[in-house]
Amino acid sequence: LEGLSRRATVYQHHTDEIAVLPDGFEVLATSPECPVQAIVDRGRSWWGTQFHPEEFDAEHPAGERVLRNFFAL
Repeated sequence: LEGLSRRATVYQHHTDEIAVLPDGFEVLATSPECPVQAIVDRGRSWWGTQFHPEEFDAEHPAGERVLRNFFAL
């Protein structure tokens, strides 16, 4: 989440969600509509988002930063 403010604006198209995290995962981001928006299992270097970081524009710029951070891993 490097380079992102504590409150970031991203695209969200639905409210499907993970109700119980798999072992080893922790929540990285939440929203009022969906309590699990981003997760990580650092031990296995697995990352996931519920929102759509691939959709970004001037109103929703945080998705681009999320993708850039991911590709820099």
